[in-house]
Amino acid sequence: LYIDFAEAEQADALYRALRNARAEIEVAYGGELTWEELPEHRASRVADYASGDVLDVDDHDSFIDWFFETGSRLRAAIDSVSGSVERAIS
Repeated sequence: LYIDFAEAEQADALYRALRNARAEIEVAYGGELTWEELPEHRASRVADYASGDVLDVDDHDSFIDWFFETGSRLRAAIDSVSGSVERAIS
């Protein structure tokens, strides 16, 4: 999840609100996530990473499956705290 707004303060507020809900998000996601403040940018990132080599054509289907599966889990995890996050940034 790449968090970016035209105004850095908005991106920072959303990232902080999500970070405050980290425990709930990671439980809903089903694992630990990487929380990345990007001080050289006005954005931040919440991510999960897997190992692999994109040049390994035989693994492309499994990479695609992983991408969609983790994306769906992350969306559901963020949705599970959206009410409290929205209140925090309002």
